[in-house]
Amino acid sequence: WHPDCDICKTMIDDLKRWEAHPPQGAPKLVFIACGEMEDARALNKRFKSPTLLDPAFDIGPLFGTRFTPSAILIDSEGRVASSLAMGADNVRALVGLPKAELPAALQA
Repeated sequence: WHPDCDICKTMIDDLKRWEAHPPQGAPKLVFIACGEMEDARALNKRFKSPTLLDPAFDIGPLFGTRFTPSAILIDSEGRVASSLAMGADNVRALVGLPKAELPAALQA
């Protein structure tokens, strides 16, 4: 998560609804956010899920990404349990959210 990422911001409402009513057996969310401590605190106020601060975005490349939003599932044993999902649609799919509707002005 990057606090200035416009694509990340488009996911906020859907992720909040998902947190409020996760599907049965759904994974728990943990945000890894780059930026400053204030950014992580703001994210913690917005979501129920914990936020881990990664100021220099050192964690993402360990999992194969340099972009936000990105997501990966980690199982209860701490093992990688999915492919890397990059981009809003792929992150949404990973947690079972439908694709976002594009505003009419952006639809071709």
